[in-house]
Amino acid sequence: MTTPPLPPKKQDPESIEEVPAITIKNRPSIDKLAQMLQERPYVANLIQFQLLYDMASILEDLLDLTKSTIPEGKTIPREYTVTNKPTEIDRKMESSLPWRSMDLVNYGPNKLYVTINESRVVEKAPLAMGESMRIDFRAPKIERIVLLSTGSSVVRMMGTR
Repeated sequence: MTTPPLPPKKQDPESIEEVPAITIKNRPSIDKLAQMLQERPYVANLIQFQLLYDMASILEDLLDLTKSTIPEGKTIPREYTVTNKPTEIDRKMESSLPWRSMDLVNYGPNKLYVTINESRVVEKAPLAMGESMRIDFRAPKIERIVLLSTGSSVVRMMGTR
């Protein structure tokens, strides 16, 4: 068993030299690094601790990302009557959002415009009565759904978490 190194002697703050920053041009040689680590072994421990801390943080982020790609296996059936005024479905109205995917069927009788994750309706490619659509982002990305009908339409949706 080795004994721990003695703490460095206290020095007068005015007598401490300022050490220049290490750059590619003035980087120390291997011999100089070995000497520095021999004189102050705690430096290597601090560097190792910081590296491990940074790696743990990166691994936590990767774990969160991996968890977000695994479906919960829950379905959320909903039915709405949509008029010629936009119907906005977000977390205030639907607490189960965000969804990974959704199936939507327009039971009519009028055409239906559907916009995902936008604040206003894009009036392109309407769904006619009886038509359906499936949206699958493979991650919980459906946070807002805006529906607009050319008159009045009944819409059934099945969200997946």
